[in-house]
Amino acid sequence: MEANNKSSLEHLGFWQCFHIRLTALYGGTVLLTLLVMAFIFYQLVMTSEIDGLKQRLLAIASSLSQGIDAEAMAKIPLDSEKISPLHSHLLERFGRVVNADPDIDSVYILRPTSEPTTLRFFVDYAKSGEYGIPGEVYMAGDVPTMLKGFEGVVVEDEPVVDKFGLSLSGYAPILDVNGRAVGVLGVDVMVGRLIVLRDQVMWMTLAVFGGASLLVALLSFYVSRSIRRPLNELIAATSAIAQGEYDAKIAFSRTDEFGVLSQCFGGMAKELKERQLIKDTFGRYVSEDVAKALLESGNLPLLGGEERIVTIMFCDIRDYTTISEKCPQYK
Repeated sequence: MEANNKSSLEHLGFWQCFHIRLTALYGGTVLLTLLVMAFIFYQLVMTSEIDGLKQRLLAIASSLSQGIDAEAMAKIPLDSEKISPLHSHLLERFGRVVNADPDIDSVYILRPTSEPTTLRFFVDYAKSGEYGIPGEVYMAGDVPTMLKGFEGVVVEDEPVVDKFGLSLSGYAPILDVNGRAVGVLGVDVMVGRLIVLRDQVMWMTLAVFGGASLLVALLSFYVSRSIRRPLNELIAATSAIAQGEYDAKIAFSRTDEFGVLSQCFGGMAKELKERQLIKDTFGRYVSEDVAKALLESGNLPLLGGEERIVTIMFCDIRDYTTISEKCPQYK
């Protein structure tokens, strides 16, 4: 029986095994759910952090643009490289802001020219030490958000990478008494800590995912084992019954569906054994074909018989009775 059981299982492919497919489905669903949750968590954290930086940039750019003497700035030629008292005042003011906030890298003012995408520096204070000098040309064709800053307070949608690193910029217009924009104030915030935060979130996600994967693997192994063993026993018992061993039993000491299956299987084996006994007993009194036909029909035999026209031949041996009386085995 064990050999037949093994042979019946050996033809199954790896993915044809029920417990393997169940484990893959269960574990894959859990791991996929964890991946989706990790991705959503990562997006929420990064989006929240970037939104917080945007709000800070809007507030800083808007506040710094207030109080700047736009009329005095407009009187200074665009290409002038001379440092005026206004330059010195703004550099001192911007320096205090930059040095007080570890995230802010630079604060600067750019003035428009006759060319829409060509601007000139008025003042620039950069923590990195690389700054634009007054009158220096700046091509803003690749920075459309900066050009929008002449119309209102704006901030870039996403951080950008340049030679100084990952940064996010906000802009606010500098308006004269007539509401005309004579310049745009820009604030650059270095968001390197976003990279640190991103790495922390990724490592935390990997740690949680790794622990969950191990836990899922252990649980899947336990579940698949609890299913594989009773299935193997059921296959072995079924093979035994198919070979006429009606005393084969499966005894699952469980209170779940497999326990119910064990009871049903025992009742089925008992019924098959009784049916075979009836067939064997009935076959002693009628021919095998008649017994088989009656049992397979599932109907009770009807009494009364049937009328047929037949030919009967009677034969007798002369002096059979006298001869039989003389035989010792009949005495």
